[in-house]
Amino acid sequence: MPELPEVETFARSIVNAVGGRNVENAASSGLPYCRESVGTVEELLPGKVVTGYRRHGKALFLELSGGLWLYIHFGMSGRPLAFHGDEPPYTRLRIDADGTSVAIQDPRRLGGVGVIRSPDSFVSSRRRGPDALAVSEEEFLSRLKGRRAVKAALLDQSLVCGVGNLYADEVLFQNRILPVRRVDELDDDEKRGVFHWMGKALNASLDVGTDFSLLPEGMMLRDRAKDARCPNCGETWSTATVGGRTSYFCAVCQH
Repeated sequence: MPELPEVETFARSIVNAVGGRNVENAASSGLPYCRESVGTVEELLPGKVVTGYRRHGKALFLELSGGLWLYIHFGMSGRPLAFHGDEPPYTRLRIDADGTSVAIQDPRRLGGVGVIRSPDSFVSSRRRGPDALAVSEEEFLSRLKGRRAVKAALLDQSLVCGVGNLYADEVLFQNRILPVRRVDELDDDEKRGVFHWMGKALNASLDVGTDFSLLPEGMMLRDRAKDARCPNCGETWSTATVGGRTSYFCAVCQH
């Protein structure tokens, strides 16, 4: 599933392709509209210009001339593709702007779309937490509390937005914390370490365009797979279901 770094990378590629261009046509097929949408993309996008973007967690908001915003959620399998000629398979949203086209491909159709008036109102109505790359250490630590597993807490988008299964595992691996450890069992240094590595892991992925093979040595995401081994001790990764997701961890290094 696209997480914060993937969505940020997607946003930059979309704006690079159609930013500043006049939208000639737009079409959506197979994606649900969010309840805040004031109309369809077919009605409201033609004649507009993509002037910028905002991202909050995994949600992307493309700024349109005239004061509206195009909301895109990529679901489990969505991704953008700039193209010329034939439309790519699994296209659920298409934008044609001054001879350049962008498709949002989503084979599983679990994403969403809408034309909205305010990203701030949208985020507030969904009770989302602050963006994982914008939240301060003080606010993060004040939110990280309770008796649930720390992995489940990191996946909770009302705590912070943008951290998903992969990056949560990386954060906990780097801090030598088992994903099943309860939040109220962590000491202050461990909690500060979680905050530090949350930003470090997300930014490291952004720096390499989310190509995990280019991440620094010692990061789990370089080889987070069945039968792969911990880069620190050589132990085969263990797995467990935490917060409804499959978690990878090192049973030797993490405690």
